[in-house]
Amino acid sequence: MSWTSALRTSVADVICDGKYRAVIKKSGEWWIGWLIDLPGVNAQEKTKLELIESLRFGAEDMLDKEVPFEPGAEMTTVDIPDPVWTKPPIENLTVSQTSYPSFLLCRISS
Repeated sequence: MSWTSALRTSVADVICDGKYRAVIKKSGEWWIGWLIDLPGVNAQEKTKLELIESLRFGAEDMLDKEVPFEPGAEMTTVDIPDPVWTKPPIENLTVSQTSYPSFLLCRISS
């Protein structure tokens, strides 16, 4: 196995379950969108489902391209925990009503 194949395999192991943030919106008759985490991946389609599929295809295409390296350079990966926005919201959150600012008095209801 060549070093480029090994590198591609190790990178694929890291990103195969990756999730990327997408901004999508209806604009006239079209759905448009782009991936925040992969600049250059954008699409325009007639339906929302087609748009999401086009963004997925664009991401796969971009991530499948070989990256040239300078002599002496190496590729590594960086582990990053899931961002807060991917976690479900706290359920049963209530705010106490007092003279204190409400953001100071949050509690979880039982």
